[in-house]
Amino acid sequence: MKSTIDLSVLNEPQRHAVEHLKGPTLVLAGAGSGKTRVLTHKIAYLVSRGIKPWRILAVTFTNRAAREMAGRVEKLLNIPVQSLWIGTFHSICVRILRREAERWGLSRNFTIYDRDDQLAIVKKALKEMGGQQDNLTPGHLLHIIGKAKSDFVSPDEFDSFLSGPNKRLITDIYLRYEKLLKAAVAFDFDDLLARPVDMFTKHPDTLKEWQKRFSHILVDEYQDTNHTQYLLMKMLSGGSGNVTVVGDDDQSIYSWRGANVRNILEFETDFTKAATFRLEQNYRSTGIILKAANAVVAHNENRFVKKLWTERSHGAPVKILECLDDRDEAARVVDSVEQEMKEHVYSPKDFIVLYRTNAQSRSFEDVLRRRGIKYMIVGGVRFYQRKEIKDILAYLKIIVNPDDTVSFTRAVSVPKRGIGAKTIEKLEKFASEKGISIVEAAARVEEVISSGAILKKLKKFSEILQSISEMRGKTGLDEIGHALVEKTRYKDYLIEEYPDTFEDRTNNVNELITAMGEFENITEEDDLSSFLGEISLMTDVDMWDEDEGCVTLMTLHSAKGLEFPSVYIAGVEKGLFPLPKSFDSDAELEEERRLFYVGMTRAEERLHISYAENRMRFGGFSSGGASMFVNELPDDGLEFEEINTTYKLSNTLKNQPVRRPMEFEDYSQEGPDYGDAPFEIGAFVRHPVFGRGRVAGYSGSGDKLTLTIHFGTQTKKIRAKFGKLVPA
Repeated sequence: MKSTIDLSVLNEPQRHAVEHLKGPTLVLAGAGSGKTRVLTHKIAYLVSRGIKPWRILAVTFTNRAAREMAGRVEKLLNIPVQSLWIGTFHSICVRILRREAERWGLSRNFTIYDRDDQLAIVKKALKEMGGQQDNLTPGHLLHIIGKAKSDFVSPDEFDSFLSGPNKRLITDIYLRYEKLLKAAVAFDFDDLLARPVDMFTKHPDTLKEWQKRFSHILVDEYQDTNHTQYLLMKMLSGGSGNVTVVGDDDQSIYSWRGANVRNILEFETDFTKAATFRLEQNYRSTGIILKAANAVVAHNENRFVKKLWTERSHGAPVKILECLDDRDEAARVVDSVEQEMKEHVYSPKDFIVLYRTNAQSRSFEDVLRRRGIKYMIVGGVRFYQRKEIKDILAYLKIIVNPDDTVSFTRAVSVPKRGIGAKTIEKLEKFASEKGISIVEAAARVEEVISSGAILKKLKKFSEILQSISEMRGKTGLDEIGHALVEKTRYKDYLIEEYPDTFEDRTNNVNELITAMGEFENITEEDDLSSFLGEISLMTDVDMWDEDEGCVTLMTLHSAKGLEFPSVYIAGVEKGLFPLPKSFDSDAELEEERRLFYVGMTRAEERLHISYAENRMRFGGFSSGGASMFVNELPDDGLEFEEINTTYKLSNTLKNQPVRRPMEFEDYSQEGPDYGDAPFEIGAFVRHPVFGRGRVAGYSGSGDKLTLTIHFGTQTKKIRAKFGKLVPA
């Protein structure tokens, strides 16, 4: 069949990657090089060549990217493609688990536990094992368990996965955690990936059926896949061998989630007959921005050698803002935003402020709020993580899965019914003994307890659940939501418990009901199961609306795949970015550098990098100064805005408590001993050995005049007479 897809819009490497349909394919796609265009055109090209849409599996990193990809493919083909399998690894695995549940001896009505639910289970396991220990917090234990699952370490292998004095205890907690999940008919996020791989291993006949189903598999953001995702991809592509992976090793930033950059670096070794295509032409950023980004990431050793280029050779210089402290940084960044809105006809939605840690957002929020500029934080409390939303969802979850003990415990407690932990423990024990769900145990409460008041309240609770369950499949999801809120008198509870925030919380509940009404189920699952499954996999970026007309505040990790005309990367300073712990590992330091590279390459027109000499952290001021990453930038194409000399170190700042000694000394010294100093404090100089640095202070005088200079991560004291220093 002759292709009807117009490939003339693609450059030569893009077109070759699209037209290569047989065997393993590696597409090394640099930032802004059109990888989404390649993926969507390849899917459309396959369909136009006669491949049935349902035989194509395309895996993306976020739900947002999946929706965008599906929309583009439909536009290219001019036909609906609902049968396409496009989604994240997690959402694809949920579909597989629901379809194969009965054959694999699982329940289709499983609950997906979020982090809060998982922590509740870990705490319960810890309590059963003798309580929390100083070095074994629930969060730490959850991290260990998640790491094991992302590396596809089975429960039988878990003991050998560990080391240290608490090895036996951690193993026991993990095994108990797994039993509690199984009893609740629940999976955690890592299970969604690990369980299909495990089941495909145990049921090779089922695997063969899925291998026959998919003739072509495409994986986006391959550099951020973990070992379990790698195994799943290799299993499913084992039939046809037609697997296309797209990614950029320079943008691998999720090792802390279990991602393994070796998956992409070793693809050509793993798939010996792989065809490789390099996308190096950038369509997003100016030449100056790309030159700066290329120079920084080139310091990494473990990478494919590549160099992004663009036809947009010119552009505004990269601005470096040297700030006094975090408050000064926020004020100067917002000053710059306001100036650019006037000079370049930008709107607030054209700007993003990126930072390494969530805590950095506060100072920017304060300034933006005072200036009356609308902003949105991506990475705060997500809508579906708000208390009032989780309360309502708890009811819906136990309607779908009556074995979900965590959701039952939450639902039975709101509104308050005077039902405590001891009563719930009795119900759980009764349910276990009788082999029934905890919801059924509540309905048979008279067999468990004799207290008239508690018995009456649990009976009423059970009646509410029963009446809502009877609506399932017979009416719209929004009607179920309305009935649930009304029967539980949940809004009365909000008025009583949260009078100051009642209106906002009520609006959130109403918004949830609206979302339920708008939900369109495109799977074979019932509406309620499908709705709960979809929202459980929502991420911060999935909820973000780029058309809100707000300045966006976001961590660097959340910014993958986004682009803005003007980008500000804040806090690029010593002690913060890169994080100090990264200096203990070359791999971690390289990932921090890749994270900086990702932030830089989000910028289309203008890039700004700021750092503070002092930052309020942990209740006191700590000194900073330019990060090593700032010193890795090329000299040309930069524009420095230094601290105003009249505002170098205020008396207020001098008197603030510091958490640790300043890394520079005598920052604001003046007097006759320094009258002959060759450079002002704050001036940038270049040394023949140490490179570019900033003068931070003086000591001595005459021939013994010594300059304290910051060179990236190191501070040197250099005799002015012999230092061979020149202005930089």
